[in-house]
Amino acid sequence: MDQKTRMFLIVFISQVTFTCTFVVNSLRAEEINTKPIYTKADLEVLQQGKNYDEFFRHAKDIVPTKRDRSWFEMVTTLATEMVDGYRKLNKYEYKEFEKVQKLAEWPELLGDEFFQVKRNAFTVEYLKRCYSKERKSDCRGQMQDFWKSARHDPETGHQLLVLSEGFFPKENSWHFIKAAANSELSNFYCQRPLAQKSLLKEIKSIGPELISSSSKAQRLNYLANATCWKNAASYLKEELYNNKAEDQQAVFMALNALSLLNQTESSTYLIKYFLEGPAKGELLNLAWTRLGEVSQNYKQRLTILENLKEIDPLPGKVFALTSDKEKTIFTNHLSKNFPEYISLYSKTCMSYLTGEKSYPFGNPTMECHDLFKMDNLKSMGQKMISQPLRIKYSGLLKETSP
Repeated sequence: MDQKTRMFLIVFISQVTFTCTFVVNSLRAEEINTKPIYTKADLEVLQQGKNYDEFFRHAKDIVPTKRDRSWFEMVTTLATEMVDGYRKLNKYEYKEFEKVQKLAEWPELLGDEFFQVKRNAFTVEYLKRCYSKERKSDCRGQMQDFWKSARHDPETGHQLLVLSEGFFPKENSWHFIKAAANSELSNFYCQRPLAQKSLLKEIKSIGPELISSSSKAQRLNYLANATCWKNAASYLKEELYNNKAEDQQAVFMALNALSLLNQTESSTYLIKYFLEGPAKGELLNLAWTRLGEVSQNYKQRLTILENLKEIDPLPGKVFALTSDKEKTIFTNHLSKNFPEYISLYSKTCMSYLTGEKSYPFGNPTMECHDLFKMDNLKSMGQKMISQPLRIKYSGLLKETSP
């Protein structure tokens, strides 16, 4: 094909394409122009016949300047009636859900409390059925999208929390119950186990922020009101020792910042933290200071000691720190201010090693040998462990040595 023919074909194809596009656009314009425009009288007829789909397809045919009070009342009334109709007829399929959610985005309906209450009730039931059909991933996305634009009433939030915790127990679900936790009904909702569990997960998720932030109380009060925290305090105290170390620290920081721990509860945790080989930071400073304070209160030390006895194995990583300098400094501080714990740890160690007492979970003093070894290096006036126990331990070593 020569150059002249090629150019002719290019021009010809371009002209045909332009002509086709023009015709198609003209037909579309004609279709749009011939589409019937409903009047307000037409909408009133549709309202009387409860023809919801057609009504909402044409409700906005009325130009904004003509949307008066009667038009607004028609829209809100029919929207509410439509949702009620779905519920009465037990129609909870996705097509109904989609219609309701699209209507809920109308500015006229966003602020209509009565419609939003009906919408919430319909959607909760829809989601329950959705999950029962094992479409978990689809349902989760629909639930999250719904809640972004929904009226956050406490009961709807709690019901979504139940669904979320039931199907996605590892996910964070606090955003569903947050409205309830900050409402006048927080006393009621924050006593519920799932709400407390969700709050614990939220604390864990913001743990690093709590540990490093200087405005902890402000952050926590944004999360839930004082009544909610008070109701959840007992549960959180129980969980204070049932999580991994960094989560325990976050829970402690939350409870401590909100003054929900008494002096003994606070001291027990801080000293336990110290015994577990503390890292430099705010918690270490608090623990170090608290040990100095309890040194002046023998009765409180005994109470704390009883609390620490409940932990198995007994915390003692501080006796096995890799840095000899830190190990010596921390252990000396403990021995000076809380010698009763050194005594408890060494006695429990010997009871286990000699078989005087059985321990169902194994060795309750994992750092026992580290403690005795460190004590053996000290001068006689600096010994931490009683002489009878030191002699007993040395004898046991001789018996077991090859």
